[in-house]
Amino acid sequence: MAGLGYVRVVRSLWFATKCRFESCLAFKIKDKMKTLDLKEVRDRFELYKVAFNKKPYVNNLANELGVKTTTLMKFIVDNDKHFVLYQNDKGTYISEVYVELKDREGTNEYVEYNKERYKNTIFLKVVYYDYTNDVIFHYVEQDSADDKRSSEWRNTPDKIDKIKPYLQQNTFTGGGYGDSYTRKYDNYLSKENIKLLMSQGWQFANYNEKADE
Repeated sequence: MAGLGYVRVVRSLWFATKCRFESCLAFKIKDKMKTLDLKEVRDRFELYKVAFNKKPYVNNLANELGVKTTTLMKFIVDNDKHFVLYQNDKGTYISEVYVELKDREGTNEYVEYNKERYKNTIFLKVVYYDYTNDVIFHYVEQDSADDKRSSEWRNTPDKIDKIKPYLQQNTFTGGGYGDSYTRKYDNYLSKENIKLLMSQGWQFANYNEKADE
């Protein structure tokens, strides 16, 4: 009887060990087979921000996705252009996730997308009357290089050259008695000329129909 009891104990231990091994193996296989995609990562990222009112560390988001931290970190490294990361003494946290690179300022995809989107658009500057929101007139300014690479798709030299015949010089005097000032604008664009350009297919951002001139 004692021998039989021993056999039962051994069998129980073997069965328990086998179950733990199979359970562990199943978890490893499940984690290994987990396929991450940017949309799911982005969705979980946004939901985490709403739920906890903060941005997640890599391990936080990995937990929400049901994968190991290193699995998510490898995914981020392989798709690094789609993520904005910051580090502090607590670890690495995710500041932003982009599904499409055209949405991330400064990327080649962002520039190409905006080149096409704004190929017929001029971005106007406005001059206001002092101490009011009333617009006097519009003018055009060539964009300089910045983090958005605006000089490649906003008011480019090519665009300004195309509308150059419609640009004029204008002088504006503002201020009051004792503190008046005068400014000269080389690329003044009148309302009349804006409407002429619109009839040719151009579009204008920041255009104010109520401008005086």
